[in-house]
Amino acid sequence: MYTKIKNFEAYSSNVGESFPKLCPRLVPFPLWGLSLADLAKMEPRVASVVSERYPALVERFGKYWMSLDRSGKCEACGGEGKEIDEEWLYFVFNKRGKPVEIIPLETETFPPPEPEDLYKIIMRRKSYRGVAYLENLKLLCSKCYFAKRFFGDFEWLRIVNGTGSTDEKKYDIVQLEVHDIQSQLSDIEKWRIRIGGLHGLDYETRKGVEKLLNDMYRSELMIMGSYLCYFSRADWLYPSSGAESKAKRLSRREVYAVVAKVDEKVRRRRYKHKKKLWTEFLTEMVKNRLKAEGIHVLDDEFTLFARLLLDKIEKPEDWEVSAALEGEPDLERFSKHCLS
Repeated sequence: MYTKIKNFEAYSSNVGESFPKLCPRLVPFPLWGLSLADLAKMEPRVASVVSERYPALVERFGKYWMSLDRSGKCEACGGEGKEIDEEWLYFVFNKRGKPVEIIPLETETFPPPEPEDLYKIIMRRKSYRGVAYLENLKLLCSKCYFAKRFFGDFEWLRIVNGTGSTDEKKYDIVQLEVHDIQSQLSDIEKWRIRIGGLHGLDYETRKGVEKLLNDMYRSELMIMGSYLCYFSRADWLYPSSGAESKAKRLSRREVYAVVAKVDEKVRRRRYKHKKKLWTEFLTEMVKNRLKAEGIHVLDDEFTLFARLLLDKIEKPEDWEVSAALEGEPDLERFSKHCLS
C-alpha cells in the first residue's frame, strides 16, 4: 500500500531529492523509544507491563535482531558495516483517509504566516493521523548511521549522496527543512506503526512486534535501555495548557498518600534530626509498596536515592508537611521541592 503513495512520504520532497542515497528521516517525538533496536535491548520480563504474552515475543525477537549479519559492507558508502539501520517512512492522512503532503514552513509561504494563521495550520495538523512504516533494514557503517539517524554530520551526508559542497544556500535551507518536517510530524496526535516484510523475520513475530509497539504507543510508554518509561503526550503537545495526564494525577495522589503517612510517623517521634527520619521512613514505606507488587530494589542504592531526593528541600520548615487539616497545600509545597 505505502509504496503506491511514496511520493507523499514526509521527507520525500526537497529533502529526499537532496539526499537520495542516505536520507536523514528524524523520528517524530511521540515515536521516540519505539524502534526495533530499542525493543531488542529491552529486558523481556519488562514487557509483561503491557501484556503477559509479550515477554516471550520480546525474547524471540531479540534473538532475531542479534542474528542479523553485521559483517558486510555499508550499503550507503561501501565502508565497513557495523550498524543495522531501520528505514522508517512517515505518512500523514487527513480525516477522509487521503494522504497529505508535508510542506516545510520555510518553503510553504514567504513571508512566514501570521501567528493566527500559523495556529490554524497547527490545529488542522493535529486532526491528521500519521503512519510510521518500516520499509526495510539496512547495514550501515557507524559514520553513516550516526549521520542519518541523528543528522549529526551534515558534511558526510553530502559526500555520501554525491552532492559535494555546491550551492551552500540550498543546503542551508534543507537543514532547516529536515527539522521543520520533524516538528510538523511531532504535532500529530494519532500514530499507527506498521512493519513491512523483513528478511528472516517470520510473519507471526513481525505482526506480534507491530502490535506490541502500537500497544506501547497507546499506553504512552517508551523504551529506555532495558526498561519502559511513561511519556505523557499531553505534557509534550500542550506544555502550557495546564492539562494533566491521568497517570500524572494518579501518581500525584499516591505521592500525597505516602507523604502523609511518613509525616505522621515522623511527628510521633521526638527526634531533632527529622531529615534522617524522613529518609528512613520514606525508604521503608516505598520499598514495602514496591515489594507488594513484586518489585525488588537494592537497599543501599535506594536509600541513597531517597536521601538525594529529600536533599532538594532547602528550608528546614519544609519538613513540617501537614497532612491532617489543610493537607494538599503543604503537600504541594513538599512535592514542589522534592519531586520537581
